[in-house]
Amino acid sequence: QRAKTHEFANKLHILLGLLKQGCTNDAIAFIQQEQQLSSSQQHVLSTQPSILIQALLEGKIAEAAEKQIALFVDSDSITDAYNDEEVEAVLTALGNVLQNAIDALHDVDVPQKRIDVVMHEYAHELLIEVHDSGLGISDEQAAHMFTLGYSTKDGYDRGYGLAISAQALHHVGGELLVEESDLGGACFIIILERR
Repeated sequence: QRAKTHEFANKLHILLGLLKQGCTNDAIAFIQQEQQLSSSQQHVLSTQPSILIQALLEGKIAEAAEKQIALFVDSDSITDAYNDEEVEAVLTALGNVLQNAIDALHDVDVPQKRIDVVMHEYAHELLIEVHDSGLGISDEQAAHMFTLGYSTKDGYDRGYGLAISAQALHHVGGELLVEESDLGGACFIIILERR
């Protein structure tokens, strides 16, 4: 909630600045752009296979915005029903991958801080890609990324999220992969096979 309040205040300040400078047309264009972005994201979020996944995405969008990171979701309308165990595995993986992407972008100096979540449902699988515009992952890091206890972050008690995510997906016939993103950073791919 705090992130939404902060983001809303920033937008009001932009509008106030445009109006004080007499840029009425720019203010109107800004409002229309924000309205289009908001309604298109709400439509995309409403197509998720679970209200829990929708809630997770909305929460991560707010957290990213608070850290000046743009998080966009592009999704097909997901029509297949997934059982509780499958949804839980996707929630675990998607939550960990998104948190890692937000953390990776928070303290780096890159021209654009952006995360794209792309979800597609195919005949035999649900595919979720999480792209970030961070610094990326080396081949050596990628080789150990899903090993329990391995972490690229400093600190105690790290290196569990991705390993647990990969295990949860494997348990329901899915997998978690990593490759280079078109945005320049990492792309984590969550695959859930249809049973």
